[in-house]
Amino acid sequence: MPKVSIILTSYNRPRLIGSVIQSVIDQTYEEWELWIMDDHSQEETVQAIAPFISDPRVHFYNSKIEDKDRYKTTRYATLINEAIRLSEGDYICYLTDDTFYYPDKLSKMVTFLQDHPQVDVVYSSQCVKHTDPAYHVFYESEIKAETILEKAAFKVDHCSVMHTRTLAQKVRQKYGEYWDDDPKYWHCADAVFWSRLNDFACFYPLPEPLEYTLKATNCFQYLYANLPEDIPDGTLVKGLKDELFLIENQKRRPISEQMFRALQYESSKIVMIPDPFLFRYSEGIKIAEDSPLPNKRLVTADNIHYYYLQQGCKCLIENEAAFSRYHFQDMPAIQLSEKQVIDLPDGSMIRACIKTIEDAPELLYVYDDRYFLYHDHLLHEMQIEVVLKLKLSLAQAVSLTDREFHLFKQGKGYEWKLPVSQLM
Repeated sequence: MPKVSIILTSYNRPRLIGSVIQSVIDQTYEEWELWIMDDHSQEETVQAIAPFISDPRVHFYNSKIEDKDRYKTTRYATLINEAIRLSEGDYICYLTDDTFYYPDKLSKMVTFLQDHPQVDVVYSSQCVKHTDPAYHVFYESEIKAETILEKAAFKVDHCSVMHTRTLAQKVRQKYGEYWDDDPKYWHCADAVFWSRLNDFACFYPLPEPLEYTLKATNCFQYLYANLPEDIPDGTLVKGLKDELFLIENQKRRPISEQMFRALQYESSKIVMIPDPFLFRYSEGIKIAEDSPLPNKRLVTADNIHYYYLQQGCKCLIENEAAFSRYHFQDMPAIQLSEKQVIDLPDGSMIRACIKTIEDAPELLYVYDDRYFLYHDHLLHEMQIEVVLKLKLSLAQAVSLTDREFHLFKQGKGYEWKLPVSQLM
């Protein structure tokens, strides 16, 4: 009876990981080994895994990766490559910590491969349960396995495949490694590997769903979707942990709940992002009472003169017309003492009519139905999907005239990583 190596990648899902492992334990096919490749999760996840380690078929591997190094490779691909080298099965299949095998999955896949010795890869249909962060299902869909695929990339889910070890060795011999863990493939390392497998074999379908997966709105794919390569300064971000940060000068500044309230930030403006991209930004000075005020805040001492903070300076808003044009009335004003205001360095005055680029505040602008974020004296075009992802308000985008628009030089722009439509 051939052995199946199941490679389970795990990271900080303590509520699910035990049930995921149990779905392997409950398989009707018994000749398997499970490699739990944990990417240095918090203790709660490790404790949830611990009861299963006594089973001799279950192997636990902790990467011990440091947070600051998470973005350097596509972590799950790195872990899978390690697991393939450690494992011994004739067949290899994959599992994530939000996916659950039906009891006869291994049996049906192994049977098909045994009955069709000319086939090296098989894939099944998959049930997808879309949930909120508490895993309450709000609708279900199905990824169907219907045809023999010569090009399986972006058509087959990570957990729906079983392939022979022989095929994996052919891939490694040609490419030098099994999965490509270059960080540019964070959202599609499986698709890249499927393309490598397709160099040697077609994917054969099993039409019946053999697993189901939970796609929570806080899963990696959703957090990654429509996220730009560089997160603009002024963005509030949060990873899987409770810590909150403000991106400023391309660093992440920790911000406490107390300072969050004092600076009148809104919870609705917090952008959830995957941990690898959070830790790509080195940690900056904590936002505290005695630290420099963050940029992109409105401040006043007398409720008559208002200043917008940008580039570390206070920029006086010229008059009511300027105040209205840039929608400052929709921005909470932080009360400072006169001394605090005086101590802030002076910047350029913000004027209602933009005659030079120094007259304009760093905000979201719109011109010819295109959106631009003004930063560092450049207009950076931003796709509407990215605008919404970063919790910027379309309604508060400032319209530019043709003359004003052509005053500005264009920056590199903010393009999305993965459209959310590819998740459905």
